[in-house]
Amino acid sequence: NKIFVTTWAKSEWKHLPAYLFDNDDNLYEKELLQQARKKQYIVFFIGVVFISFFLFIVNFVISQYKSYLIYALYLLGVGLYYANREPIFLNLYNQTVPELLYYVNQITHILNIGVYILFVFEFLDFKNNFPKVFIFTKKLLYGILLFGILYSLLLIIYPFFPYRFIAIDAFRLLTTLCCVGLFIYLMFQKPDRIATIVLIGSLVLIIGNATSLLTGDYTIFLKLMVLEIILFSLVVAIRNKQTNVLRLKNKYDLELEKVNTQSLKDLDQAKNRFYENITHEFRTPLTLILSPAEKNLQNKNLSHNQKQDFGLIQRNANRLLNLVNQMLDLVKLEDGNLQLSPQKGTLKNVLMPIIDAHKINAGEKGITFQENIHLPDDCEQWFDIDVVEKISNNLLSNAVKYTPKDGLIQIDSSIGDASWLLKITNDTHADAEIDVVQIFKRYYRADHQTPGTGIGLNITKELVALAKGDIKVQKLPNHKILFAVSLPFSTLQENTTTFLSKKQSEIEEEKLLTEINTTYEPNDLDELKYDQKTPTLLIIEDNEEMRSFIVSNFIDRYAILEAKNGADGLSLAQNEIPDLIISDVMMPKMNGFKLCDAIKQNVLTSHIPLILLTAKVGEENEIQGFKTGADAYITKPFSTEKLIIRTQQLLAAQERLAIYYKNNFGINPNLKVVDSEAEFTAQLMAVLNEHITDASFDIEKFSQAMQMSRRQLHRKLKATTEMTPTEYLRNQRLKLATELLKNSDATVAEIAYEVGFNTPSYFSKCFKERFGCTPNEYINRG
Repeated sequence: NKIFVTTWAKSEWKHLPAYLFDNDDNLYEKELLQQARKKQYIVFFIGVVFISFFLFIVNFVISQYKSYLIYALYLLGVGLYYANREPIFLNLYNQTVPELLYYVNQITHILNIGVYILFVFEFLDFKNNFPKVFIFTKKLLYGILLFGILYSLLLIIYPFFPYRFIAIDAFRLLTTLCCVGLFIYLMFQKPDRIATIVLIGSLVLIIGNATSLLTGDYTIFLKLMVLEIILFSLVVAIRNKQTNVLRLKNKYDLELEKVNTQSLKDLDQAKNRFYENITHEFRTPLTLILSPAEKNLQNKNLSHNQKQDFGLIQRNANRLLNLVNQMLDLVKLEDGNLQLSPQKGTLKNVLMPIIDAHKINAGEKGITFQENIHLPDDCEQWFDIDVVEKISNNLLSNAVKYTPKDGLIQIDSSIGDASWLLKITNDTHADAEIDVVQIFKRYYRADHQTPGTGIGLNITKELVALAKGDIKVQKLPNHKILFAVSLPFSTLQENTTTFLSKKQSEIEEEKLLTEINTTYEPNDLDELKYDQKTPTLLIIEDNEEMRSFIVSNFIDRYAILEAKNGADGLSLAQNEIPDLIISDVMMPKMNGFKLCDAIKQNVLTSHIPLILLTAKVGEENEIQGFKTGADAYITKPFSTEKLIIRTQQLLAAQERLAIYYKNNFGINPNLKVVDSEAEFTAQLMAVLNEHITDASFDIEKFSQAMQMSRRQLHRKLKATTEMTPTEYLRNQRLKLATELLKNSDATVAEIAYEVGFNTPSYFSKCFKERFGCTPNEYINRG
């Protein structure tokens, strides 16, 4: 058992100093004696280290702190280092390769030093907390790693290398000095409580390691190691407490941030709602300015001065309307609610009216327009007409606004590769300082003396981006500026919004009207009218001035009912059954959308055409209006002529439908009525099928069976069939009689009684009035 590295080395390298060799008496015998003497301490201390290792592994799993894992690995290394001296390992080395004990311990020792420094480096976050020693510590760790690799390779290649004691002792001395200097330096950097405890524990370990080496009693280090574990456990407790406090604080901060974010969101929404509502509110007075101005401008008896005054009112009201629309566009762009609505159209037809309008304004300033428009007259493309109009209008308005008197504006427009190209070049004032980088920013104005809000170009850029186009601006020589826009065309018809395509019910109605117009001549329609009653209009508007203005446009030709809110309007509609309803959208108690839905869902009123007047512009609002069953959607400010014509069209369509039903509607009609009338029609057919042959079934019983008052039934049937309940009931009995006269062998008198007439003579009289012949003549014709 005396075959050791030192023994072999002494015989081979006798010329070397004795320091390089270990004493034979200080090998296993010494180790075994120490083990026997210290055994009671070793097992306890090693057990504490291993238990601590598992505890910190658990801490790492729970907290996911990397430094806990590194410290656990350090404890594992220390435990293995000292467990390696236990008899079970000593005997194993003694039976195999005795010198391996030293090699394993030396490599483990190097690794433990490196791992502990890495732990302190990570736990105290040198990079952020101690940046001055971050690079030094990082280099120290790399140096320890490099030394460990080289030393391990040396032992493998040249296990009897005699200078290994010097190398390992030099490494210990150097790392000890570096660590002592580093930790003492850090103590003077005013570390926090946790860092202070860790640094003290580190110095305790260094002292214990040095004492163990000097005295040869390695249990000293183990004892101090337990002290260091206690200190670090205290650190962990403090850290966990801080973590919990930080977690609570973060949770509180997160909740506070959510509250603040929600508050900002609510504030932003409130701001946007304010802008949206205020712009909507502007539209009502603008309607009361623009509509009378337009109405008076159509008066041919106006003097020249009066025309100028009304023209001035109209121009400035339109300018205010344009600003209102810009504010509304701004809100929609911020909310992301502005969507493209491509339609098929001709670009030239859209662009030229805008150019002509600005040409008039430019002419008043002495500005020359040069047009170079290469757009085909008959080439249709898919594009958003509203976006094209706004982009063109904003750029031309900006050009007219900033072009000096007697200046020049050049407009070039053409169609490129599946895109629309627009270039607008205009002169600018010689002293104007235009920043092309800032020009599209909101509220930027190059010349504060020129009136404007500074949002037109910003909206233009946003609209171009929405359409996936491109806009560029460039300053040219001779004080000119160029705006160039490229806007791609849409290629899919499916890009159009749903409200632009006709609803199925509208298609069915058009087919029906086509059938009516091809079946009856206009003179026939006039002859089929039973009476010339004045249609009744119900006007629902909360603004009294607006309601009075609307009424003033219809008072001469229609009977007028008025309501100041949606709830009153609904009640009035159900009681009076008007021929048409004109309603505002934004009203107290019940808005126009809810009113429209209630009107169309009620069998009493479902047939009544309804026009919505609103300041709420935008396709989403129009879609909502059409979904609730509105027959027309007109935005404020509106043309009174447009409102009058739309009213006349809807009343005429309703009258044509009523006449058609009067002449063609039977108990089992083949004609499919619109969905809103399906419930009424089904109920009407059921009542007639059950009671039509009952001679005692009069109007009182008819209205009770239909669950309506006599007045409501009268108004409903007159609106939908142009017949009173008596006429309608008699007409259906006569229709049934025609079937029986054709297919039955019964006499005329028997058929008269069978279909509910009290006397055959009255039956024959009514039959001749309806069909132009007597029942017998009808049978003979058949």
